[in-house]
Amino acid sequence: MSISKGIDLSFIMPILNLEDYTAISIQSVLNQNIEKKELVIIADNSVIEEVKKLFKSNELIYVVSNKKTDSGSRRNLGIQAARGKYIMFVDSDDRLYSNDSSTKLYNEIEKRGVNVVGGSCVIADISKKNIIYRSDLINYSFEKHVTFKDFQVESGFYRFIYNTDFIRQNLNFPEFKRFQDCIFLVNVLEASNSFFMIPDIVYVYRKMGHGRTLNADQLIDHLKGVLVLLRKGRANGYSKLIRRMILNIKNTKKIRKIAKDEYYNNRHEILTIKHKLFFEVLKNYKISLFMPLSYLTSLMYLVR
Repeated sequence: MSISKGIDLSFIMPILNLEDYTAISIQSVLNQNIEKKELVIIADNSVIEEVKKLFKSNELIYVVSNKKTDSGSRRNLGIQAARGKYIMFVDSDDRLYSNDSSTKLYNEIEKRGVNVVGGSCVIADISKKNIIYRSDLINYSFEKHVTFKDFQVESGFYRFIYNTDFIRQNLNFPEFKRFQDCIFLVNVLEASNSFFMIPDIVYVYRKMGHGRTLNADQLIDHLKGVLVLLRKGRANGYSKLIRRMILNIKNTKKIRKIAKDEYYNNRHEILTIKHKLFFEVLKNYKISLFMPLSYLTSLMYLVR
């Protein structure tokens, strides 16, 4: 869809299932004090009908998507449907930090002449009674132009505002069931040459706690995504991104679980991608002066 002169900002929200927190997430968008906005909801018909019962706002735009479609593919549909000059992404189990979160980002992207502007994020850990804390990985303490070579962080795509036309230039979410947002963010920030960061908190990410069980497809796509960014890091000399991806492998076994029957039925594909990761880690080890403990822990997981 073409950009509308009447819409400044499009929020894109894929909804796979209607949860208790979804209404809070939607309301946090509708409460934004930027006037010319729209919220593009991508969901199946049953979810859309439920949302329509809860909200009567004319700022809501609906895009029907098959229930089996992953969230990345749904975001791609939202990008195409968006009519705003800029876009932001909001997950249906998170929320914007304050009513002026998007205005802060909008004012900066209008002023700075860049395609991407990012802010900071806090985490609400619902496994610990919604304790809110800051993470160095998704917070920025300076206000300045940055290049990806300096930044090298793949997490927190939801704390950025993006130029819609820029994103539509083949910067889509890959069709992975997990980790697609990390690949998207790295590709976007790398393509933007430089972007602008502000320290203001703009987003609340709700952490679901540890120990969630993944299905085999999710685990495979997660590991494939790590491999994609490991290879990109090696090709471009992104040493910080390489370290972060190796730490991600180390944490996969501790944080991510998979049902035993799922693993058994898909063990060949899982082992294949783990072996590819193993040799990629070794390639990165060759250009290091020594192997940190995190490398060894990651290698141990990959050979099991």
